[in-house]
Amino acid sequence: MNYIIEHNTIKVVLPTKNKGKFRFKNRIGLDEFGQTHATTTKPYEKGTYLEWQVGYDVKKTDINKKPTKLTHLEFIGANHSLKHPYELSELLYASLKLNLITKEEILNLKNEITTFTNFFEDDFQINVLTLKEYNYNGYTFARGDITLPSFFFTKSADMTIEVSIQKQQYASSVQPMVYISIPVKSFEENAIGQMGDDFDSFSYIINKGNVKFLLDTFIIFGMCSFRHNKDIINILNVIYNDLF
Repeated sequence: MNYIIEHNTIKVVLPTKNKGKFRFKNRIGLDEFGQTHATTTKPYEKGTYLEWQVGYDVKKTDINKKPTKLTHLEFIGANHSLKHPYELSELLYASLKLNLITKEEILNLKNEITTFTNFFEDDFQINVLTLKEYNYNGYTFARGDITLPSFFFTKSADMTIEVSIQKQQYASSVQPMVYISIPVKSFEENAIGQMGDDFDSFSYIINKGNVKFLLDTFIIFGMCSFRHNKDIINILNVIYNDLF
């Protein structure tokens, strides 16, 4: 992700192909599981959206791999690492400088997040449905379907903010992952019916009318876990102290 300040707006520059934590998917409604969209062989459709596994900080030791424009701001994370604000936090910082977001909104945001005592990580775990006998290729198994809940916040501009409860790769617990889903039709480029190779990048414009999604995403990160909550509060503090 990169961004450019233009005419008192923020132009977020995004990839046109599946790459890293950016994935194009298709679905009509939230009751469907998004199917990966092959951008080099299939035209974008009305139901195509970009799923962005957005981040908000980066370890100081990782800024060569994850560059940030806010290297002058530092804080100690909940994992005791020295960190810089990154990505989502950069967009919030830029929005404050442009007065798309006010000083009072940041104070209210921090105060609200500070009050959270319930967290997705603690309250939603892996569930296994009732085991049933299941025959497959002549062998009998005990089948238990695992359910991992997802939560969709749709009252934020033209996008959906998703919290997906996922299994940790090397542990028995879960971790909430946050994704921003941006419909392809919301990009500045007219992409419907065209493919990824037809564009160098996509542009999503943040302005006064849709900037609230940044505040909403910070709120949702603040609900994910106690660690996320503390990191978000620290980020809001360093940004606020730098600008005000």
